[in-house]
Amino acid sequence: MKNLLAIALLFCANLAHAELYKSLDEHGEVVYSDKPPTIGAQEFKPPALQVQPPIKIPPKAAKTVEQKEIPYPYSALAFTQPEADANYHDNEANISYALTITPVLASKLGHYLNIKLDDTVVASKTSSLSGILNNVDRGEHTLNADVCDAKGKILRSASVSFTIHKFSSLHRPPPVPAPPKP
Repeated sequence: MKNLLAIALLFCANLAHAELYKSLDEHGEVVYSDKPPTIGAQEFKPPALQVQPPIKIPPKAAKTVEQKEIPYPYSALAFTQPEADANYHDNEANISYALTITPVLASKLGHYLNIKLDDTVVASKTSSLSGILNNVDRGEHTLNADVCDAKGKILRSASVSFTIHKFSSLHRPPPVPAPPKP
């Protein structure tokens, strides 16, 4: 293997020292060759190659972007579902909620929503404007939504109240009197 490598290097070295000749062909055009084609061919020494040193580009410094708090005024935030002071007569009590916000939530700036039902977080750091509250207990409830910036500062809030009524076996309808016998 070493011998083969040595032979290959010698062959390449021979090519590197090959002479170049410049001559004119029968049409008067200049021809370059490594063998003298005709009498009158002159040895040609090409000009030295111009070598430019590589341009040293300094590595990019990590950008230190100052996070300036951009005031982003939300002019409106409101619940479209559930309606204010709505009464739901449903034993499963799966309540859908939906919000509208103007202008749209700036999630690229790190803004997000926190949704709470009776001061218990049901959706944290979300950008979704809708959801479902599953198996809400009977009684009156307050649903709150807060728009927060990247630092957690509340920018806008909205709330809505609603009531859940569930049927109970303790509240049976009064018995229907039997029809009189003829």
